[in-house]
Amino acid sequence: MVIRIKVLKNTEENKVLLPKKIFKDLNLNKEVLYQFLVGQLNSVVLFEEHDERTENMYVPKGIFDQLCLLEDKRINIWREEEAVCVGPVVGIFVNTCYLRNFVAAKKRNYGVHYVRDGEGSNCLTFFFSIYDINWIDKKIKGSLIDSNGTTRTSHWFPLPDVIYDRGASFSINQKPLVRFLRQQFKNNSRIQLINRLDTLAIPRFKNVFDYAKFLARKRDKKKKSSSQQEKNKINSEPTRILNSPVQKMTNKFKLFRKDELTVATFISIGNIKKMLNQKPVFRHLELMQANNEKTKLNLFFFSIKDVDLINRSINGTYFNQETGIWEQNDFSFPDVLYDRGGAVLGHQKIVSDYIREQLEITGLKKINPFYTFNKWDMHEKLYKQKKMREYLPITRLYQSEDDIMAMFQQAKHLYLKKCDSNNGKSIVKITKEENGIYKYSIAKEKLVQKTVSSFSELLRRLKPFLQKGEVIIQSAINGLKVSRSNIDMRATIQRNGQGEVEIVAYPVRLGCPDYPITSTRTGARVFCFDEFFEQYMHYSKEEITFLQIKVEDFLLESFDFIENAYGIFGELGIDFAIDIEGRIWFIECNAKPGNDSLYKSHSEETVKTVFTNPLEYARYISGELGTNDPTEESATEVLKEVFQEQVK
Repeated sequence: MVIRIKVLKNTEENKVLLPKKIFKDLNLNKEVLYQFLVGQLNSVVLFEEHDERTENMYVPKGIFDQLCLLEDKRINIWREEEAVCVGPVVGIFVNTCYLRNFVAAKKRNYGVHYVRDGEGSNCLTFFFSIYDINWIDKKIKGSLIDSNGTTRTSHWFPLPDVIYDRGASFSINQKPLVRFLRQQFKNNSRIQLINRLDTLAIPRFKNVFDYAKFLARKRDKKKKSSSQQEKNKINSEPTRILNSPVQKMTNKFKLFRKDELTVATFISIGNIKKMLNQKPVFRHLELMQANNEKTKLNLFFFSIKDVDLINRSINGTYFNQETGIWEQNDFSFPDVLYDRGGAVLGHQKIVSDYIREQLEITGLKKINPFYTFNKWDMHEKLYKQKKMREYLPITRLYQSEDDIMAMFQQAKHLYLKKCDSNNGKSIVKITKEENGIYKYSIAKEKLVQKTVSSFSELLRRLKPFLQKGEVIIQSAINGLKVSRSNIDMRATIQRNGQGEVEIVAYPVRLGCPDYPITSTRTGARVFCFDEFFEQYMHYSKEEITFLQIKVEDFLLESFDFIENAYGIFGELGIDFAIDIEGRIWFIECNAKPGNDSLYKSHSEETVKTVFTNPLEYARYISGELGTNDPTEESATEVLKEVFQEQVK
């Protein structure tokens, strides 16, 4: 059966009008509410007959827009249990270059072939690529090509019934995202994913669109009959999951409360594996323990492999107090995202960025607006703040060897830093000696120090480093030292449960001798600020107090300037140094501080504070002030035992 879609204006009713014959053939009752399905979009409507001798189906304007329909489109209609379906909606997945080439008349014949076949089978057909999908609203900003192949227009379409995968020759940077998207397509039993080999294997279908009609009407009957949960999902309103953040949690886990705020912590695949091997890193144990002792939110962890965008769910990892182990369970999307990076490798970061974009569509709150900073972008933004300039070392973006030579005119020691790295990674120190000799040092698994006899040889050695990504050149700070070891500080600044800014701590890091960086991963030792300046620098208590006041003024100013440039943050890590004249210098900022230095140098009470603050701030930004105190048994004691085992 085929109908022609018409929009019914000037009405707010949810009645769809059908030709009498089709109404009768579908065996509909005008007093019964039905699901009206178009692709993966649906609406609850009443169906009635009209008296016209036409094939027109009249859809109220509100429902017409909600289901992303096209006026005057001839399309198939059929009944599926208590639902009426029109379609099938067929999305043709192509390379991003394909549509650009079509506009340039390079692929017109190829595109028209599919357009005409789709129209002949009365399918709703469109083209789309990797950046066109809005998973949360179940829509795609697809391209509609006319049957003559002369024009291409953009339009919102429903997420399809069938995806015809014609995507090929994606760039290296796009391939990780393409793999992720194809997996997302497969995660939903109501979306059929086919390719050209599928159609060639079934010769009784004259084209892919006849095959798509077959799949749409016969889709996944076994799963629908065996899974009541899936059936309920199909026959539900589209906003049901979003309106109930913890709906998919099972009630047997006492730690999770249906009416409580849900916070999801985005971490790497490797860290999830450590949890499931019952060997989580300290910061995740501490965060879960802080939650169970005080904030008592619904807290879980996830990685890029755990997100099911099309079903709006996450396979989250959490500590189960009943079993005393880390487990996984399905959760709906959270109220608050605690973004701790989500990825380590370059191809993983492409996927994690995509997931962030999709989650933001839900309107969820975020503890931080960004999870990382670009060093050059940060410098430019802070340099525009006049009061901040006095804290900034001379910095230049590397574009050619002339930039390094120009910086050597201003400083003998320089640092080369990757703009997108942090935690002391991807940093090279270079030094120009008076006799024309150059030295460079890199801290990897161990310290690498080399000497070269010319500037051209230095550039040759550094070429691989300089050619991969943006690099800044920065003058070295003539900072305080102990013997041959550099000294700097890592401050943790957070907002608490009232939204107020707190300087939690700023421990001192004492680097290994001759190392260009002071990261704890290279073996640096850490100390409380006052302890270090008393024992190693021999400052008096009055001098230490004066310096602390100066440091805290700098930190609050820096935090304020960073928020002016980037937005409100729940926490930041700020690295800074003090030179031999007592001047403070801003080194870099981290949007996901690891708190390793603080953990190794400060009291248990301070450690609790640094892990409690983000959770209490999550409650604050969600408009839920105060701490929930449920009657359920706490998991704190169990977590303490697990934590002590991990420390051992």
